[in-house]
Amino acid sequence: RNVLSPIIKNIELNNTKILDLSGEAIGSHGAVLIASALHENRSLFSLTLSKCQIGDVGAIHILNSLKTNSLLSSLNLSENSIGPPGALEIANCLTVNASLTFIDIHGNQIGDSGLKFISDCLKTNS
Repeated sequence: RNVLSPIIKNIELNNTKILDLSGEAIGSHGAVLIASALHENRSLFSLTLSKCQIGDVGAIHILNSLKTNSLLSSLNLSENSIGPPGALEIANCLTVNASLTFIDIHGNQIGDSGLKFISDCLKTNS
């Protein structure tokens, strides 16, 4: 938590436009802290959480926060052991978030059911 404290503070103060935590083992707890800060954030355009060990729980929290965040346009959740539950939340997020134009989910385990959730969402998403 100590490593994330100044990062969270900068997100809350709208002082960060691009945040790349690639390879930092923040886990689901760190993702929950970031998600909480994202709810009211009005400065962050790009968030990279590649290889951060956030799993489904962390991904779900991040994606839930993006339902009210209308600024983030780029999200990288690659290689985080995200499965079908996280993929379902990606689909849910994409149905309400119009600002997110890029999402990287390669290297996860979303499987056929997760892929179907996302592809069904994209068919109806304009």
